[in-house]
Amino acid sequence: MAHVTTTRAGRHKRIPAALGEPVAEEAAPDPNRTLATDVEKGDGVHDEQEACAMARWETVLDEIVRTRRRALVGYAYLLTGNATEAEDLVQDALFRTFRRGRSATDFQLAESYVRRSIVTAYLDGTRRRKRWDGVRHLLDPRPEVHEPTPTEVRLDIVEALGALSPRERACVVLRYFSDLPVRDVAAQLGIGEGTVKRYLSDANTKLAARLGPVRAADDDLTVTNQRGAR
Repeated sequence: MAHVTTTRAGRHKRIPAALGEPVAEEAAPDPNRTLATDVEKGDGVHDEQEACAMARWETVLDEIVRTRRRALVGYAYLLTGNATEAEDLVQDALFRTFRRGRSATDFQLAESYVRRSIVTAYLDGTRRRKRWDGVRHLLDPRPEVHEPTPTEVRLDIVEALGALSPRERACVVLRYFSDLPVRDVAAQLGIGEGTVKRYLSDANTKLAARLGPVRAADDDLTVTNQRGAR
């Protein structure tokens, strides 16, 4: 077995254990190496990783805007019934999703984040609108601008959805248009599954009055509330 000794030159010299074994020298620790130099090198690697992540999410954002923007606006329109508000919801959702770009580098996952953000922004907006409705009569009314209906969405469906409460509308859009199971609708809205089923049941009754009978999915049939089942 070889042994190591230190020479005057400050190098670690390996003493061969047997004749014929080559002598190898190992450099002594760099006297100029400090924590600061290590951190600087690490920052360089971190910056490179950040640049790669940014390039990826910018690519995903461009692809979503190019290929899915129309569908996202149609989705938002189902909630708002207003083309301008739908456009604003999509813009806001894209900003919310991609402002932390590292979490949105997968196309399908990013689109699901955008759709979830659209619903969240819609519900937040309805709460703000209710507060505004309480004081708007104190100001001069502003004329409403008629917005054209997107061709992808049937007018009768949009009008029927307009008769629902914001929560009912969100549940219907998530359940029947996004095809999410009840448990996922509940998780996305932060409410119980029984509450989702109650909203869907009430919404189906209202929609049936305008559109005809609405066939509920299997997991929509059992409706519960705080007082029991129905």
